[in-house]
Amino acid sequence: MPTMYTCSFVDYSGEICMRRCTCSAGCCFHYKALAHNPCSECGKPTRSISGRCQAHIRSFYVGRYYQKHLKKKRVLVQLWLE
Repeated sequence: MPTMYTCSFVDYSGEICMRRCTCSAGCCFHYKALAHNPCSECGKPTRSISGRCQAHIRSFYVGRYYQKHLKKKRVLVQLWLE
């Protein structure tokens, strides 16, 4: 008889799935689900790769945009000086 586990996936509402399953990773619905990480600004749970919720993600992308353009400018200046 296979070992039975309980799915420990936590939803945005804070409820735990608690379905019975044979896989330790989770039930058939949640075994591939991304983990909820707290937002680096406010602590709200999010699945974002950047680690920020919808309210704070803009500053992440704006920073990346400026860094990309600064890098291009530095390369152009170095080429011009050579």
